Amino acid sequence: MTTLPWTEDGDVRDMGTNLRLVGGLDNGYADGVLDALAQAGVEDDPVLVVGHSQGGMLAADLLASAAEHGVPISHAVTLGSPTGQLDGFPAGSHVLSLEHRGDVVPLLDGVANPDSVEQVTVTFESRAGGEGVAAHHGFEAYAEGAALVDASTDPSVHAAVRELHRAGFLGAAEGTEVTSRVFQVVREPQP
Repeated sequence: MTTLPWTEDGDVRDMGTNLRLVGGLDNGYADGVLDALAQAGVEDDPVLVVGHSQGGMLAADLLASAAEHGVPISHAVTLGSPTGQLDGFPAGSHVLSLEHRGDVVPLLDGVANPDSVEQVTVTFESRAGGEGVAAHHGFEAYAEGAALVDASTDPSVHAAVRELHRAGFLGAAEGTEVTSRVFQVVREPQP
């Protein structure tokens, strides 16, 4: 969050990208992820995008615009991410958003996530990571939130988790090949 235009470096995950994502503008982070999907050979394979904070903003944005980019993204999980500013998600897609009550980051878009068939938002409280804004936005708090989601008996939450299983993203069926690759998205140095 401290990268300013005059201190820009190779990391595309900076404040400028945050602002571009909230504003619905093109950005190098999205371009890099789409390029990584192409390099990975994703064609008709189902794709789940998952992200924390800015990564979740990008995941939701990529799902919302998947048809425009020609990628088969059908599911997203966001953790501590503002996603309410998006116009909506395609029919048949699925978004599970986790938001800690003490985390201000999901509130930065200024609107609550809309109630929709495509998006389930789980708001939770935890003591993981201690007190304060940084603790509520950290991975430890969201790991506790994910455990609460797994244990939830709420029908909407249960259906969202069941859908992730049905689609093969959680607990792949026997005989299913699951692959993963690691890509690093960097900004090209400006001349």
